[in-house]
Amino acid sequence: MWPPHEAAAIGVEHAGPTVAAAGLILAGTFGVLMLAPISFLQQMGFAVAIGIVLSAFVMSMFFVPALTALIGHRAWWPGHGDERPARGPHAPPEPASVAKA
Repeated sequence: MWPPHEAAAIGVEHAGPTVAAAGLILAGTFGVLMLAPISFLQQMGFAVAIGIVLSAFVMSMFFVPALTALIGHRAWWPGHGDERPARGPHAPPEPASVAKA
């Protein structure tokens, strides 16, 4: 179980190159629209390509990991799958297969 700061750093380390490559490929795909002779397509191609680059690099590589590291364990609030089960009198019972081990 990694602390949130280390988990964010490991996530960027492992997923960063893939996210960067996908962002550049997608931005290049939409950037080709700037070669069209129609002004509207040129503008849309530029806007979408810049938006994808910003999303891939700023949001995915900096903002989301930083926010995850700042929020900590609360970042996984829907399931709390990263927390250890509670122990004590009010803890839920363990499954039989775990209790025997």
